[in-house]
Parts: sequence; structure tokens; C-alpha cells
Amino acid sequence: MNLNCKSCNTELQGEYCHNCGQKLITKRITVKELIRQFFSSFFNTENGLIFTLKSLITKPHKVVHEYISGKTIKYTNPARFAFFTFAIVGFITVKFGLLDQDIDNFNELTEVKSSESAMNVQAYYIAKIKEFLSIFSFVSIFFFAAIARMLWRSFNYAEHMVLQLYAASLGSIASLITISIVSGKPELIILQYLVTLTIYTIIYQMVFRNNPLVTTIKSIIAFVVGSIFMTLTTGIIFGIVTVIKISLGSSFT
Repeated sequence: MNLNCKSCNTELQGEYCHNCGQKLITKRITVKELIRQFFSSFFNTENGLIFTLKSLITKPHKVVHEYISGKTIKYTNPARFAFFTFAIVGFITVKFGLLDQDIDNFNELTEVKSSESAMNVQAYYIAKIKEFLSIFSFVSIFFFAAIARMLWRSFNYAEHMVLQLYAASLGSIASLITISIVSGKPELIILQYLVTLTIYTIIYQMVFRNNPLVTTIKSIIAFVVGSIFMTLTTGIIFGIVTVIKISLGSSFT
């Protein structure tokens, strides 16, 4: 008896549909099967999150080139992978006070002295950053991809988005580890930026195979300019919110 795919109704020629990739399922779904599917998406050694992370750590250029060439089935979608990574890293960073410590390190290093009202405003926006940290991280990808597109023209913008999503995911994990190390050591705060920049530079070099010096210079430009644009945009948004709250007589406490 011929069987049709339950997703697209194409006649099946094997265990998987050749049209949409749906696996043949003939039995009723069970709790055991739901649990198996859940863990399979994380720990599958041939695809899934863990496989994608392992591949990014060992051969990031291969992941990027294969994904943009159409070999997507064995890798987690870059946007989904980034959302998951940013969410986990953001939760740990906020939950264990690493973000607060990072801000304290910066203030101590720069010897920032603020009035009580300024501190209330800062506390208000820090709370907002904590609340939407993963979203801020994801939005930054659009800025970095735009700058990278100007510097490496062989990729279009969408392809740079793929690269940036994967690279930023690795960078966020490395940043989490670095912040944990420099916690309480303001003199080492520059280390976390150097580690992130180094990861981007290595990935750019492995993907584009340019002269190492040229790649390093371009990476610094992309990192600095992208960060400036992101900071300015965030500052403008926060500035508008501040003006609106003041005009409405709202408090930041």
C-alpha cells in the first residue's frame, strides 16, 4: 500500500518525504516520543543545537559556507540558534548578577560619578536592558551585518546575516565566560572585548581567506563601527523615552 506524506501529501518513497523532509509516522504520538523528539533536537550528533555548536567551534567556515550553499538540514537555523544562545546567555548574565558587575567594573574603571537623579535614570535603563537583553543582542546583528557587507562584498546581506548570527552566538558564549573571569576586576574589562573581537576576526579569516592583516583591520572596523551605530541607536531610543517620560511627569524611580 502506498503511503502519502502527512504534511504535503506527496507519495512516499522511503522513510522521509523527498518533497518536504517529513519523517514517516504510522503510530500515534506518545509522551515518550515527545520527550525523544525534544532531546533529539538538542543532543543529536548528526544535526541539532549541540551538533551546530560543536561544528561552529571546530569549523565555523564550513558551517557558514554549507548553510548559505543550501546544505541546511544538519544545522540549526542561524536565527533560531542565535535566539536560543542569547536567551540562555542573557538569563545566566542577569540571574547571577554578571551584567551588574560588568557595569560596576566599567563605572569604576572610568571613575564615573553621577548625581542621584542620573543614577536613577541609569538604573531604570539597566533594568530595561536586563529585561530585553536577548532582543538587544539579536537586533545588533542587523548593524554588524550591514557594516560587514560593506567590507566583504562577496557575500550579500542575507549571507552576512547567517555569518553574523552564528558568529555572534559564539561571541556571546565567549563573552559570558570572559565576564565571569573578569568579575570584580575592572582593570581586565577590556579582555572581554578583545576575546569577542578575536573570535570575529578568526571566523572572518576562515570564511573569506583574505590577508590576515587585512582581515584584522576590517574586523576592527566592523566591530567598532557596528558597536557605535548600535550604541547611538539605543541612545537615541532611550533619549526619546526619557524626554517623553519627563514631559509626562513620570518618575525613573
